[in-house]
Amino acid sequence: MHRDCLEALETVASNSVDAIITDPPYGSGGFHEATKIRSQVMGIKKHRLDEIDWFPSDNMTTVGMRWLMRELCLRLDRVMNPDTSLLMFTDWRMVPNLVPVIESCGFMYRNLIVWNKKSSGQGYGFRPQHEIIMQFVKGAAKFHSGSVGNVITCKRTNPNTRVHHTQKPVELLGELIKVVTKPGDTILDPFAGSSSTGEAAIKMGRNFVGIEKAGTHYLTSVERLQKVQEKMQGSMFDVGEFYPEDEDKNEEE
Repeated sequence: MHRDCLEALETVASNSVDAIITDPPYGSGGFHEATKIRSQVMGIKKHRLDEIDWFPSDNMTTVGMRWLMRELCLRLDRVMNPDTSLLMFTDWRMVPNLVPVIESCGFMYRNLIVWNKKSSGQGYGFRPQHEIIMQFVKGAAKFHSGSVGNVITCKRTNPNTRVHHTQKPVELLGELIKVVTKPGDTILDPFAGSSSTGEAAIKMGRNFVGIEKAGTHYLTSVERLQKVQEKMQGSMFDVGEFYPEDEDKNEEE
């Protein structure tokens, strides 16, 4: 859906979603409120900005982010089925700000998952090498796989080929999906971006609902998911088993 997520969620049926997996604009543009306000491009080169379309809400203040997440999660609570998970990407700075906000919407804070990116990023001192994924549950936690720990090691998406500046690896999303959903379930992402979650969902036999406000990323998502669906329809693999084992094998080859 090419709409603002708060508006779009009003059109989604109650108790129709089996998991939320999302990467909201959590103010990663700066370490402090002043630098978040001044931040514009998070170090991305100008020619890449023209290609991938920066979203300005990523420099919102912590107060703005807390308001947005509360409004979002109140709506997510309505559309989610009982005993389902909400997985939300963030960084270490925002965890103490967002956990109580999301808990206030009726969700239980269940786990903190660490994405180890294999190599450290830019900067000084202890250079960043990980990202956080908060797990909340509506009701009781349901898990469909016991093969994934709460530290997942996966290299970043190649910056030269990514179509979204915060694009997550499909392999990483596949690991999350297989724990909190089963084939045939519906996954919703209210900040779909380029729909990496959608690609992983389709490859694993899940349904996907994506919401994206930016026109550039919406069009990228539509084109991307159409190609994935066409590929899967012509594949000899069972969609429930195609990912991630076969993709790992292809990378090794």
